[in-house]
Amino acid sequence: MHCAGYVQQLKPHDEGRTDDVHALGTVDLVSGIVEDARDLVGAHVEALRDDMSARLATLAATFASMLIAIGVFVVTAILLSLALAASLVAIGTPWWAALWIVTLVAGAIGVGFVFRSRAKARAAGQSVAEATARVRSDVARIAIEKPAADQPPNCLRNEETS
Repeated sequence: MHCAGYVQQLKPHDEGRTDDVHALGTVDLVSGIVEDARDLVGAHVEALRDDMSARLATLAATFASMLIAIGVFVVTAILLSLALAASLVAIGTPWWAALWIVTLVAGAIGVGFVFRSRAKARAAGQSVAEATARVRSDVARIAIEKPAADQPPNCLRNEETS
């Protein structure tokens, strides 16, 4: 933390640098600062672009794997349902009744998953609402305590007393 009245002592090897700074004009210094800032922003943009492309490639690979897994799951569920229906036919149930029984059971399982996911989404929404309420109360408390925070930092008070 820098305090008012703080003077940095120049070292012998810094004196040459200060002569170079004094020799340059203000326009040259400002243009150099602008050029350095432009290079820095360009480097940051390039790094962000590389990071985003890597993340998008990972997302695409994950999405493709997930689609394959869902496809395999659907085919497995269909074959399992047909096997269950064939088992019901083997014990004497008419084939059309066996298919309807298996279809109704699969539909009930699907409806159960929908209700379960809605309940989880509702619970997540409530936790977000609770977090928002906590943030609002914290901000209100900080706003009330703000006058105590408006005091100057310790280093300024020390300089005034010395």
